[in-house]
Amino acid sequence: MNETFLIGDVKPTAKKLVQVTWECLEKSIEIVKPGEKYREIGNVIQKHAQNNGFSVVRSYCGHGIHKLFHTAPSIPHYARF
Repeated sequence: MNETFLIGDVKPTAKKLVQVTWECLEKSIEIVKPGEKYREIGNVIQKHAQNNGFSVVRSYCGHGIHKLFHTAPSIPHYARF
């Protein structure tokens, strides 16, 4: 798994972004179970990001785990209704 490390004099907003991003990951992992729809993961991520003053980038997505770094399935980070 990748992780972000803060080095040097980091602005409070950047620290908050890294923290909220980590929290989004944790919250999405909490809801994952067999049969859970990918869109629910995106809903959790977008809601937590927005509740903390951030937005999600719709052109990026999460991905599966495999020997390759980015592999299927693609998991949106945003709410899809």
